[in-house]
Amino acid sequence: MADSQPIPIPVAPAEGVFTVRGSATIDAPTDRVWSILTDFKSYPQWNPFTRSQTLYDTNKNPLPDSALATDLFLNVSRVHLPPTMGEPGLFGQASTWEKILAVSHEDHRMAWEFYMPLMPKWLLRAERWQVLTDLGGGKTRYDTFEVFGGPIAYLIKWVHQQNLKDGFKAMAEALKARAEGAQAEES
Repeated sequence: MADSQPIPIPVAPAEGVFTVRGSATIDAPTDRVWSILTDFKSYPQWNPFTRSQTLYDTNKNPLPDSALATDLFLNVSRVHLPPTMGEPGLFGQASTWEKILAVSHEDHRMAWEFYMPLMPKWLLRAERWQVLTDLGGGKTRYDTFEVFGGPIAYLIKWVHQQNLKDGFKAMAEALKARAEGAQAEES
C-alpha cells in the first residue's frame, strides 16, 4: 500500500564531512529505470562503479533481488575505484556491508547505511540515497548521494573522494544508457 507522501530523505549533506552526488535525466519511464536499478544481479553487465551487490537477510543468507526491503543487508562486494567495466588496478576494488534503511517501490527510492557492528557510528557514518522522479512524458530523473561523517570520513575523503565522485557520475551515466537502450529496443 502506497503512502500518500513519499519517504522523506532525512540526511542533509551539511551533516557530514563530505557528500558525493550523481544524477541523470533519463529518457525512459520511471518503472523501467527502477527495475534496472533494483536488478542487482545485472550490475556486472552495465555498472562500471558497483560491479556486484547481493541482498542478505539478518542471518546473512542470500536473498533474491525481489526481496528488497528495509532492515535487510546488502553486500556491495565489488566497487571499482575508479569506475571501470574492466579489471581494476592495484587497490582499485573495495567492498562493504550496508544495512537497508528505506525502500519504497511506489516512490522509487531506497537508502542504506554503512554497516560494521564492531565500529562505532561516531567513527564512520555513511548513508546513501537513490531516488527516481517521474518527470512526465516518459522521462525520469535519477539522483543519488552519499553523506560521509565521523573522523574516518576525513581519511576516505582524502584517499577516495575523486574516485567516488567519478563512480557516482559513471553509474548515473550507465543507468541512463542502459534504460534508454532498453527503451529503444522496445520501440
